[in-house]
Amino acid sequence: KMARVLLFAVVLTACSLSARAQDVRSNRVGSCMRDYKDNRHCSYTFVVPPGYQTGSCSGQTSSTAEAEEETDGLKNQVNRLWAVVDALLSRVDSLSGQLSEEKTRSAELKVNLTQKLEEQETRLQTQEQVLSAEIVRSSKLEQNLTRELQDMEERLGVMCSCDEQSSGNNVEPTKPTSPTEQPATAEISPRIPIPPPFATEIVGLDTGFQLRLADGSTPLEGRVEVRNATGQWGSICDDNWDLQDAHVVCRQLGFGAALEVKLAGHFGEGSGNIWLDEVACWGNEKNIGDCPANPWGRSDCSHKEDAGVVCEGEGALRLVAGHVPWEGRLEVRPGDTLDWGAVCNTGWSEANAGVVCRLMGYTSGQNVADISPFGEGTGRIWFGDVTCGNDVSNILSCALTWEPTSCDHSMDVAVKCQADLSVRLTGDQGPSQGRVEISTGNGEWGTICGDGFNDRDAQVVCRQLGYVGGVAVVGGDFGEETGEVWLDTLNCVGDESSVSTCELSGWKTDNCTHKGDTGAICVSPGDGDIRLVEGHVPWEGRLDIRPAESIHWGAVCNRGWSDVNAGVVCRQMGYSGGVAAAFGAGTGKIWLGDVTCSGKENNITSCDFTWQPSNCDRSHDVGVTCRGEVFVRLNGSQDPLEGRVEIRDIQGEWGTICDKGWDGRDAQVVCRQLGYPVGFARMGGAFGEGTGPIWLENLNCSGHEASVADCHISSWGSHDCAHGNDVGVICAGNVSVRLRGGVNSTEGRVEVRPGDGEWGTICDDNWDDRDALVMCRQLGYY
Repeated sequence: KMARVLLFAVVLTACSLSARAQDVRSNRVGSCMRDYKDNRHCSYTFVVPPGYQTGSCSGQTSSTAEAEEETDGLKNQVNRLWAVVDALLSRVDSLSGQLSEEKTRSAELKVNLTQKLEEQETRLQTQEQVLSAEIVRSSKLEQNLTRELQDMEERLGVMCSCDEQSSGNNVEPTKPTSPTEQPATAEISPRIPIPPPFATEIVGLDTGFQLRLADGSTPLEGRVEVRNATGQWGSICDDNWDLQDAHVVCRQLGFGAALEVKLAGHFGEGSGNIWLDEVACWGNEKNIGDCPANPWGRSDCSHKEDAGVVCEGEGALRLVAGHVPWEGRLEVRPGDTLDWGAVCNTGWSEANAGVVCRLMGYTSGQNVADISPFGEGTGRIWFGDVTCGNDVSNILSCALTWEPTSCDHSMDVAVKCQADLSVRLTGDQGPSQGRVEISTGNGEWGTICGDGFNDRDAQVVCRQLGYVGGVAVVGGDFGEETGEVWLDTLNCVGDESSVSTCELSGWKTDNCTHKGDTGAICVSPGDGDIRLVEGHVPWEGRLDIRPAESIHWGAVCNRGWSDVNAGVVCRQMGYSGGVAAAFGAGTGKIWLGDVTCSGKENNITSCDFTWQPSNCDRSHDVGVTCRGEVFVRLNGSQDPLEGRVEIRDIQGEWGTICDKGWDGRDAQVVCRQLGYPVGFARMGGAFGEGTGPIWLENLNCSGHEASVADCHISSWGSHDCAHGNDVGVICAGNVSVRLRGGVNSTEGRVEVRPGDGEWGTICDDNWDDRDALVMCRQLGYY
């Protein structure tokens, strides 16, 4: 609003100034009328407003100019005022935009706050419902506890009155009131103890209640019978009996969930008392005695209403009496509270063996016809005539006959499963070495005893872990484990793909301590390291290889070795090529054999090969002679054409040459390799003593060789010299000269290049005409 008022004031001011300017022009100039005359001159009549003095038209020229100047000034002021107005209008627009944005943000904030308040209100309502449900549940629990206390008081009162009657009047009761105090003479109806075909009993944790299933066709189903401690068995009325109650019963008996509820004496009518009625379990109780129910022994039911259940069996499996966990006599336990028992081989097939092995976590399996290594079982024979489909997840889902009467333990089933032993290396030495640990797949890891553990066993362990091989370490060098020692002896040929395919014996025999834990150092060729040993020079010798992640150097067997293979080795070492050779037998391991290279490889481990060949010995070690290369430089002098001779091979460091046998022919070859045509020998450390190794003595060149590497070298690095005997050379000739930077080709800056070296300038110290004359003569002048 203030901006608008200010804008209005500015506009009024501008208008008033414009009007004032117009009045001034009218007052000062007046009305000047022009009249053309025939004599071609004009006369003006100046109309003077009232109160003004008169004068000629020409006399007002200065006043008119002043008026126009003031008018221009006023126009400028008006323009500046309009600029201010424009700026204010822009500011007003900007403020209006900001106000609009603030209104939008306020609206969004209002929406967000409203949404959060609604969400909070929803959460509070949900919490209120949960609390209400808890209150209802607590109230129901309180009612149940109150009812149980009342029932307990009634039972105590009845027991007291019974004691008084028996002590005072010797009157025997006609109906038992407690499951533990019912003499045989007091029974109303005769009780014939008929043991059920399957009776499964378990004692409750807190109440002492025991359960069993009676008269079912399998141990997993039947009429539910219960007793208190050592009292008589009785049934449960099916009033209010549902799956929640059945779940508690099945779980208490050690089975899985309840599959069905059976009512109205489905499994036949029981006898004796009906101990429980109106059972109302929540479904999460551990014991039937924890569920709300009528007082013990109080029921309005008959045995026609006996409750029953059908439980889901767990069907646990195990193999016993085998040398290793994945073989042995097959035993099954239908439920946690039942005994382990055998399986009869009537109708048993290879397909069944595969199924049970897969159910136990193995990949496959087969039958073992001769059970004598495992012995005959004892106790129950749970199944016979078993036929399993490939997709079963529980052996109890197979078609079978329970407790066949035509079987004995000489017909027990035995199987051998295909184990899938897991292997790992533990310790703090890195992923490729450590203590060897194995697991059968149940998650429990154990070690291998070092008795007889060798490189063949380590090779299989490492191959299973993804390496190409390895070496054995015994004696607990990687620390002692604290768990089980699973395996006493591992006997591998060496070409197996996994430990489980080796011959195993002594599973968990307890005749080995962790002080004998085995270890392995696994190796993978990768790029690896190679070297030449026992040669006279660095570019020849017996080939040694050290695979990546290994600490041991080893040889390569010459079976299948060729010049092509030698060329790959030499190029890997930096030389331009090479040929196969022999340099005697070494000691230690033989890492590779049957090497076949195409010639294009950059690394010998990129060729085809056999890892740790078993039919090679060290008399078959390969060697190579590479196309050598010796680098030469001159040191110890300011003149590039002379100095102490220093050499190195392609992989070594710079060193000197002893002057024993040194002559002009050797110096000639050194200078020729450096690009100079002529060389002169110097001896006795003429250019100072060098440092580092002395690589050669008795260098024997004919003088025509292109490089030192082409000369006869008796031994590289073997000498009996000191650096006082370092050799030197003075090279001559073949110094190129040129002129640069002059106006024409006959003048310029002198630049020289020794041999094939770099161009450089000449310092002008002592430079005179005689020097210039020699230089010009070399360039062809004079």
